[in-house]
Amino acid sequence: MPGSGDSASIPGGGINVVITSTSSAGGITLGQGASLAVASNGVLNIEGEVQLEGVLTNYGTVNWQAGQITVFYYPDNGQTGEIWNEAGRCGTSNATSIWLLHIPDSFTTPAR
Repeated sequence: MPGSGDSASIPGGGINVVITSTSSAGGITLGQGASLAVASNGVLNIEGEVQLEGVLTNYGTVNWQAGQITVFYYPDNGQTGEIWNEAGRCGTSNATSIWLLHIPDSFTTPAR
């Protein structure tokens, strides 16, 4: 994964990335069929835009500090973006996965 302020683009086609330490990204693009997992000892700091057409699985800690997360779920087009927050952190039943959100001002919901 890139350093703070950098962006990562993980193309589709079955590429799997696992974060096992602390990683910061100014932006993430996860392509169709790709996956990104935060291991139980991993920390992902999101500092910019995130676009998911694949699956983001959290067993550790995700700090959503800035930016927007867009999940594309259109199976007919091959886009199967999802976020899985897994309790138990890879088999440890007494642990929990954590999302820490920094919300500067407000939430908005786009009009339909």
